[in-house]
Amino acid sequence: MEETGLQARIGQVLGVYSDPRRDPRGHTVSVLYDVTPVGGTVRGGDDAADARWFTRKELRTLDLAFDHGRIVREQLARRRDRRPFSSGRRAPRKGARSPLAKRGGAPG
Repeated sequence: MEETGLQARIGQVLGVYSDPRRDPRGHTVSVLYDVTPVGGTVRGGDDAADARWFTRKELRTLDLAFDHGRIVREQLARRRDRRPFSSGRRAPRKGARSPLAKRGGAPG
C-alpha cells in the first residue's frame, strides 16, 4: 500500500533471493509473494516515483536494477502455463470487493 497505493491479499511465497552479489550496496534478501489486488488506486508513493500495471511483454523488456530482471523472467517462465500473472490483472474499482474476497480468498 505504501509504495503502490494498492490494498492486496498476500498469497504463497514464490521465491527467496539472497545472492550476496545481487546488490552492490550490500547483502540483501528479497522475498517474492503472489499478491492479489483487492482495492486502492495504483499510484507512486513514498520511495516509488511511479506505479502502474505492466503487460507480460512490457515486463520482459524493462531495464530493472540489480537482479530484478532475472527474477521477473524466472517468474514469467514459471507461470507460462498457469493462471495469469498477478500484476497483469486489472485493479478493482475503488471500494469494490473482488470475487475472491467475497469467497474468502483463493488458494495461493
